[in-house]
Formats: sequence, structure tokens, C-alpha cells
Amino acid sequence: MRRLLYLVAILGFGVQPTPAAPASVKTRQDIEQLFDAYYKTGRFQGSVLVADGGGMIFKKGFGFANIELGVPNAPDTKFRLGSITKQFTAMLILQLVAKGKVRLEGKISDYV
Repeated sequence: MRRLLYLVAILGFGVQPTPAAPASVKTRQDIEQLFDAYYKTGRFQGSVLVADGGGMIFKKGFGFANIELGVPNAPDTKFRLGSITKQFTAMLILQLVAKGKVRLEGKISDYV
């Protein structure tokens, strides 16, 4: 029994979780090529941040924040979003409804 405990202890201390591999250079290049293509065809201007598992993979600005002044977009450019967040909030709530996590008829006090 002591040998078994000793073996388990040695194995337990010797095993360490393998850290997640950082995003490959190819992944970052693929993301950049995608957004470059959208920018060059006039379908996108803005800032991009891609994260996975809590770690940032890619961030870059494309196009101009202010065309008249020639101010380029940067990863930390702040944009006026206006009412656009309402659509995202509605979509996320409906996804939670579809998963059965909230009810449309429910009160906010049930969830807060």
C-alpha cells in the first residue's frame, strides 16, 4: 500500500499540465490576409481583435478612423457605436432562450 501511495505521489507531482500552444504564425497571417482582402475590396474598415481561450491571437487596425484628417484605425481606436449594441444584446438573449437558460417571460430579478 505504501508503494502504491509513493508511486501515485511521484506521478502526481511529476505530471504537469501542458500549456496551450500559442497561435501559430500561420494562423495570424491567415487572419490578417482575410481582413486585408475585405479592406482592399472596400468591405471593411475598423479594428480587429481575435482571442481564443482568454489569450489574444491577433489585433490590428484597418483603414481610417478619420478619412479627412488621415487618422488610421489602430487596435485601440474607440468607435461610436450608437444603438448597434441593442441588436447584439437581443441576439445573445435569444441564444440563451434557445439553450433554455433564460425565459423571455422571466423577470430580470430572476437572473440578477
